[in-house]
Amino acid sequence: MTSIVNIVHAIDTEGPLYEPTSETFKRIEEKFGIKFKNKDKTRKTINLIRCGNFKIPNSIKEDLLKFISPHLLDYNDNWSKIKKNLDKCTDLNFRNEFTDSFGGGWKYSWHCVDHVGYKFNPRKRSLGYHLIYDFYKEYLKKNKQDKIDEINFHFHPISFYKEAHREATSYINTNHINEILCRKIIDRNFFPSCFRPGFHIERPDSNFFLEQWIPFDLSNISKKQNKDKTNDHIGASGFDWRRAPKEWELYNPSYDDYQKKGNMKRYVGRVLAIDTYYNSIDYNEVKSAFKRASSGKPTLLAVTSHDFRDLSHEVNIVRDLINKVAKKFPKVKFKYTTTLEAFRSYLKYDKIQKHPSIKLAKQIIYKNYKIVAIKVISKKGKVFGPQPYLAIKLKNGKYFHDNFDFGLNNQEWFYSFGKNSIFIEDINSIFAAAADNYGNTDVLKLI
Repeated sequence: MTSIVNIVHAIDTEGPLYEPTSETFKRIEEKFGIKFKNKDKTRKTINLIRCGNFKIPNSIKEDLLKFISPHLLDYNDNWSKIKKNLDKCTDLNFRNEFTDSFGGGWKYSWHCVDHVGYKFNPRKRSLGYHLIYDFYKEYLKKNKQDKIDEINFHFHPISFYKEAHREATSYINTNHINEILCRKIIDRNFFPSCFRPGFHIERPDSNFFLEQWIPFDLSNISKKQNKDKTNDHIGASGFDWRRAPKEWELYNPSYDDYQKKGNMKRYVGRVLAIDTYYNSIDYNEVKSAFKRASSGKPTLLAVTSHDFRDLSHEVNIVRDLINKVAKKFPKVKFKYTTTLEAFRSYLKYDKIQKHPSIKLAKQIIYKNYKIVAIKVISKKGKVFGPQPYLAIKLKNGKYFHDNFDFGLNNQEWFYSFGKNSIFIEDINSIFAAAADNYGNTDVLKLI
């Protein structure tokens, strides 16, 4: 008995990205440990290296050529180019050039980030809450593709020096992830059930954070043929997933090590990049997905990329690999899905007839005609994690997250106003939001 290969294209949706040639050389020098003369730090030198007419060490030549490939350096550096990129890759004719086993066209999951809290922005990222989310929401709706694709959540931890182009690992050094979620809930009536980590990075703090709120986590970029086999500080830094499963499977992470299988509730999926210099999808990886499905195991094959690169080029790479491999596994079917659809299919949630959706309800508690507390219950379904997410907006315009108090009955929570929390007269609005185990979400205005 064969299973279906669910295929996901999860986009780290970050808007335009600009990079001057001087910064490109700075990245090259940081990455490969070589130095260029100032007079050679030009676009002409990059072209010479590509043509083999500039002397570089043979030991780094292959990786450097990939690093400076036109695909990786020719960024969509303004919103006009982003839109042109979308017009091409979301065109129905393009989506349907190579359909899946069910006649379906290519789908995208747009995991949108908010670039906020930065002091330095040399790559000219679009800074501000909701900017990227609103652009994609409007674009998909205007082009009648909001029923094809989905919008999900993506988050970048902020570096100590607040540089918008640098990676970081900590979710708790700042309050930005909570403020972003509070604003998404209150301002846009949105709460996520699927997640992509910025820079592919998770650590214990993000592991515990996600476990409270988000059931589906597409983060594991471990690969069977990883060039970096070291076990030193270099291999352990940044987006390290070397200890994670290398099959196209979902797993529940461990409390002590998010890369190991354990007893947590959320599911972590595996995802590889497209045409980059690290952990990219290739023929053998696609073949392993089809081979797994041919043995009857559920299979989720996911790829990831960025909207500031040529998405149509990347889609064609993946479709070409699928086409080649599918011919060798004629009995295995494959299906283009969104992130949410793929997790549900893998877990056989889509086979459950009328599986419950989450629905929150509220009860206002008064004393002497004054609101003193709010009771929230799960009226329908069950909240993923220990409690709903509580989002508060004050009259001064600030946003805060806080905990509920827990009732004696399961799926029952309280929030009391006063000097130990927030006075009711200071609140502009307060919302509760939650996902359930199936990836359904609900957002409820409390006041």
